[in-house]
Amino acid sequence: MAQSLGDLGLIDEYRLYLHPVVLGHGTPFFVGPRPRLHLAASERIDEDVIRLTYVPT
Repeated sequence: MAQSLGDLGLIDEYRLYLHPVVLGHGTPFFVGPRPRLHLAASERIDEDVIRLTYVPT
């Protein structure tokens, strides 16, 4: 659903919460063509959590 909304240009911003943990192999967040994004803001939420806000370019 998110990919369909992104393809139609209906997503104003993406908020990603980064909590770094080493798990081994990962899964890509975006499957298929990645949208062109610009980092608009970053905020430390907790000792180990950062919120990244991206907007489409």
